Amino acid sequence: MVGRAGRRLPRARRLSSLFRAHSPSPPQPHALALPHLPCRIAAVVDAASLASSTHPGWWADPPHGATRAAGFAAAAADEAVAHARLDLSTIDPTRVAVCVGVGMPAVLDAAAVGAALAAGRPLPSLPGLAARCMANSPASLLAARYGLAGPLAAPATACAAGASALADAAALIASGAADVALAGGADACVDAVTLAGFAR
Repeated sequence: MVGRAGRRLPRARRLSSLFRAHSPSPPQPHALALPHLPCRIAAVVDAASLASSTHPGWWADPPHGATRAAGFAAAAADEAVAHARLDLSTIDPTRVAVCVGVGMPAVLDAAAVGAALAAGRPLPSLPGLAARCMANSPASLLAARYGLAGPLAAPATACAAGASALADAAALIASGAADVALAGGADACVDAVTLAGFAR
């Protein structure tokens, strides 16, 4: 969602082109690895959906240190900027805030490293692993993508992270710290670790 001083926020468009409904059973490989867990995933963004999305270049050659969550944030931001008819090149980059709420943006990377270590396998190639695991990674990469240098926020308030980011953005605009804000939430945490965490 794009916010601007003195301007009503447009309704955010859903990234429906990236999402595909699945049956109540868990997606692979979780159905094989954890059949005893009661957790179920409602929707999964698979590789085929990403390849046919409006941002295939990002997924084919992601920026250094970019997580899957950062890719979702970039896709949503591009749609929001286009929907708002906003030309960021005409705005002072120090007056544009970026607020992206996250929950567990790098759990897939951490799980891959943990599995490799436990099995004695070579570590997977994950450029900038430390940076990828930081909560502000999606917001920072988004700011770099657009060349922005204004306030940056990365609330990590679990399921409320996206709403927290919108509140932070509104506060920055109301206080005069920013004139425009790119705000929302992004995550990518469908993994056995997450499923186990929600199991009862």
